[in-house]
Amino acid sequence: MKNILLWTERSSWLSCESYPEIHRQFEITPLDPKTTGELSSPLIVDDTILREQTETIRRLARDSRPFDLPVIVTGHSHEEQEWDDEDLVFDVLSKTPSEMELLRSVRKASHLLDSEQRLLESQAAAEQRARELEQLHAIGVALSAERDHDRLLTLILSKSREITKADAGSLFLVESIDEPIGLEDKKGDQARVTSRWLVFRLAQNDSREFKFHEEILEITPASIAGYVALTRKTLTIDDAYDIPEDQPFTFNRHYDETTGYRCCSMLVV
Repeated sequence: MKNILLWTERSSWLSCESYPEIHRQFEITPLDPKTTGELSSPLIVDDTILREQTETIRRLARDSRPFDLPVIVTGHSHEEQEWDDEDLVFDVLSKTPSEMELLRSVRKASHLLDSEQRLLESQAAAEQRARELEQLHAIGVALSAERDHDRLLTLILSKSREITKADAGSLFLVESIDEPIGLEDKKGDQARVTSRWLVFRLAQNDSREFKFHEEILEITPASIAGYVALTRKTLTIDDAYDIPEDQPFTFNRHYDETTGYRCCSMLVV
């Protein structure tokens, strides 16, 4: 349910009994003119309050948010002189507008707020995407310039953590063999030995100092890294300590238990 901010000197004119549909669709919140911070609701004010408190209403409607707050004025006659600052007023209604008239005005104001919010979100998303692409380009340039294998792996992990804002990260390599063994048979075929495994190659952590030891791990769906290496699926885990029971893998808490670290969310690619 959306809010309507109400600033009036009249006693409960916008009552639930008089405007039941308004109250079913909107939450009516009496406005304290000392309110600070972000507001995102249409503001209904009396004609007299707007005339006496123009600057206060302008501050509430303009200064504390990234977009304008629609101000709906009640109690103004269209025959009267127009406002000195019409840009502040979204709509003008009679002193006691009908429920349909008030609903129409409030809905238009709410739709305007929704549109402006979506526009802001789209702009923010576009700016974020542009920053990410710029980062990726810089990372690609850095990776292509690096010739040392160990430094390249370190750069891959550190830049991955940088772009995802990760506190810690690990890098595994998938290694394999596929070699012929023995003699060829009469058809010229030869037996082969094939195998794949994970090498825990690198780890970084900004919160804990630790001694890293390279390990060899089996590729199995029972571990998170093994599952991703096996299926090539990307995993996003909100809480490593709360993995659904229907998943084949579990989180190994050994590192956390020995260092006092608390792994939370994970992105595994």
